[in-house]
Amino acid sequence: GGQIIVSARQLKVERGTEIPLIDVRGGDAQCSIKSKGVGGAGGGGFVGFNWTEQDGSPDDHADLNDMLEIKTLGGGLTPTCEDILPLHAREEVQGSAGISASVGLCRPGTAGPFCVACGVGRWSGGVYGCRRCRNKKGKYSVYTT
Repeated sequence: GGQIIVSARQLKVERGTEIPLIDVRGGDAQCSIKSKGVGGAGGGGFVGFNWTEQDGSPDDHADLNDMLEIKTLGGGLTPTCEDILPLHAREEVQGSAGISASVGLCRPGTAGPFCVACGVGRWSGGVYGCRRCRNKKGKYSVYTT
């Protein structure tokens, strides 16, 4: 797991180079044949982006989705664990996935670690990701396409 916080106004990644990786995957489960012991895998960690635009609200950094890789997976099973654990027990010892998000508020209509615009039929107040629209057009809503 672990935690990584990136505080930046912008990130520049050169196109055509190897994609940078931010990795907070959990550690793998450990199993011992000799002692018949099992240690559960670690949960994935947290990657947070604190975008520091002058007005305090980040722009859409959608281009980073294709230019930066983030891994927040929970830990898995080692080959020893796969050999000794019955199928029904394997899921119980795997680590849960972590998350990546914007640490600050995104602009309304955007969400995620890079404050990317929500898709058609979805909305966001700037936190908690994009959600499906469930209401009718009214005096307090603006629909975009």
